[in-house]
Amino acid sequence: RAIEDQLLKDFGAKSEFSDWFSRDEEPSETTKAKRPVVIKPNPINVDHERRISALEARIKQLKETRKSWRALQKLLPQTTPLYPPEADAKTAHIPEPDFLDNNEVEMLQTLIPITTTTTTNSKTSSSSTTTPTSAATGFSQLRSTTASRLRAVQNNVEFKVDSLADSIHKMDLRVVTAGRQAERVLALSSERLREREEAERRLAGTKEMPVIEVLRSLGRILPENGG
Repeated sequence: RAIEDQLLKDFGAKSEFSDWFSRDEEPSETTKAKRPVVIKPNPINVDHERRISALEARIKQLKETRKSWRALQKLLPQTTPLYPPEADAKTAHIPEPDFLDNNEVEMLQTLIPITTTTTTNSKTSSSSTTTPTSAATGFSQLRSTTASRLRAVQNNVEFKVDSLADSIHKMDLRVVTAGRQAERVLALSSERLREREEAERRLAGTKEMPVIEVLRSLGRILPENGG
């Protein structure tokens, strides 16, 4: 109510409130100075862009992994086999002794007695002279020798196992017998020592005397300074 009365008094006393023609023109919307608009990105869009970048990097990594797996799945290049599969086993080639080590040469010579090998080794030089048989004969000899040795081992293995078990049993019996003998020797030794002690006490006349009395007598006999 007080504000309304004050406004009415101002309108009646001041002419500029009711004189529209003397009033200054207000600038239009087009003439007003425009404030610079600060455009901020939407936080949701920023989060989506970050997730999209992470997913693109993950997809790229998965593609590289898939490419590596597909490269591993490719078949290996076909190589010519050293020995054709359709070749006869009897005509298989024997390894050349010149390309083997000394131990391998000795093994080959053991399996193929027909092959003569002479090897001379020194600190500064090494020479080898080998006179092998033909491939078919050498392989046949190798197979027959190996088969005969396997049969011999198979025939003797049971006897050797039984002989080993018998030897172990005999050794066990010897250990038990030796233990019994040792116990008997210890018992006899203890008995002989006890008999010897009683004989010495009987000769000294202290058989019926307690040990404490013997010690007291010795204490009285011996000098105080122990000399």
